Amino acid sequence: MTPKQRAEMMTDDNRILVVVDPTASNEQVCVERGAWLAKSLDLGLELLICHYEHILLGARSIDSPFVQRVQQDVISQRREMLEDIARPLREQGLSVVVSAVWDTPLDEAIVRHVLRTSPRLLVKDTHYHHKIRQAIFSNTDWNLVRRCPVPLWLAKPHRWADPRRIIASVDPVNENDIHAKLDGIILDEAALLAEKLSCELHAFHAYLPISKYPFSSLDSGEIPIDEVDRKIEQDHRMRLDNLLNNYTVSKERTHMLPGYPKQLLPELATEIDAGLVVIGAIARNALKRVFIGSTTEQVLDKLPCDLLVVKPAWFANSVKATSPEAYEGTREELPSPSDLKADNVKGPVEKAM
Repeated sequence: MTPKQRAEMMTDDNRILVVVDPTASNEQVCVERGAWLAKSLDLGLELLICHYEHILLGARSIDSPFVQRVQQDVISQRREMLEDIARPLREQGLSVVVSAVWDTPLDEAIVRHVLRTSPRLLVKDTHYHHKIRQAIFSNTDWNLVRRCPVPLWLAKPHRWADPRRIIASVDPVNENDIHAKLDGIILDEAALLAEKLSCELHAFHAYLPISKYPFSSLDSGEIPIDEVDRKIEQDHRMRLDNLLNNYTVSKERTHMLPGYPKQLLPELATEIDAGLVVIGAIARNALKRVFIGSTTEQVLDKLPCDLLVVKPAWFANSVKATSPEAYEGTREELPSPSDLKADNVKGPVEKAM
């Protein structure tokens, strides 16, 4: 099935979920990006605010009805804020629903809403994180990269150049069947978006020649380093070409570069003024993530453009789809977690097939 056929099968019930920051005083990039995507992909839009006041924890044992009244008042205010944002979007012809929920912590609250409503993708603003904070502290963006089961679009406040460009970052040499399938998901999603958003599709793959390995003991007199490097390059080129056979990516837009992806991918995105990088992620054990990290986590802060993180359909996380303590929105009620099937939340390609 082609990306076009998959797009034609999407319905208005398949919405784009946008996380709105109620503390932001200026225009939110994620709303603008989400509205553009909804129009381009012919989808509906849902605006979400997750709110929680920790100060009320101490009042629970004193007056539970009081806590409930405060919760409902605050959620009602957040719903009104969302309605103000949604009104001009509806006037533009978009189908927009709003949801204000009382839930915490923020990343888990967002994932729980995703599990309840099964959006097409999730859009959220992201900003620069200092390297020290990135290494020591967890935050919503990083946790969504690790936990969100649907495609996660992290929008940055930047201008999309003309012509628009999308980079699909792949690793066709990985022998793991899981990664091989993930490359297909990355390219399917990037190709679909390139078509619907009128973008150039670029493919990126970084490989490491033996000459770039940090081994001081390598001796070109004993080991034919140049010859080994040529064979490595040929093998990577062959695998990349085979992977791209089913996609319309010209040789000029195929970037196979020697070195480390965490350095080369941001450099390429800057050089061609890309609007979006599409990358894949799979579940990793916590210990390995801490000491090794993933390409996604290594490049997020360095990319000058938006990032779309996709995952395979079988991706699982530890967050459960429980109901929030309070809710107000366009939906009469949130779907009950017990009504949800395990296969409701899928990756972009599988969900549309």
